[in-house]
Amino acid sequence: MVGCLRRIREYTSRCQSFCYNQTYMDHLDKPVIIAFSTDKVLLAQMQRSAIRSGFRLNVFQDASQFAGPYPAQMGDVFAEPQGGLEFDLIDKLSAWQPALILIDLDAEDIPWKKWVALIKSVSATRRLPLICIGGSIPANELQFAWNLGADGVYSKGKADIQVTDWIIRHARQRDHSSLETSCQQSLSALAVHGLQLFN
Repeated sequence: MVGCLRRIREYTSRCQSFCYNQTYMDHLDKPVIIAFSTDKVLLAQMQRSAIRSGFRLNVFQDASQFAGPYPAQMGDVFAEPQGGLEFDLIDKLSAWQPALILIDLDAEDIPWKKWVALIKSVSATRRLPLICIGGSIPANELQFAWNLGADGVYSKGKADIQVTDWIIRHARQRDHSSLETSCQQSLSALAVHGLQLFN
């Protein structure tokens, strides 16, 4: 009887471990929303809405989380960052390919003007959807975020009832089946000609 109970416990433990690992892997497979914010209320609303909408949320509270050891920059000045904090920001965002980027305009440690302009101008990230949310900044600053290229600018006062709508409206949804189908199709004559010219 004791041996039987031990085997049942071991089996239950393995099943629980498998379910936990499977849940964790399913979580990692979900598209990610990147949020730059320190507002706990906003982040809690975002977390709930992200999970409900089939996303996971990664939060960064200040610019130093992208910092690293940088070599001294010398010589030429490039249109896109070649090193430093801005390079790391673009490098990570282009690698992660988030479904949505959220920037809290009230977060003092986030240089939002610089980052919005950078993200929406660099070729690797400019098509990533980006929204800005502000609560205590003037209306002209909200307009400035629009002018920098944000895909949406919203008030924190409406976040509790509208954040899910903002995610649905702006976040990119993965369509793996369409992608696989299009990959199976043959190249157009124009594409084949272009490849021939390139080779």
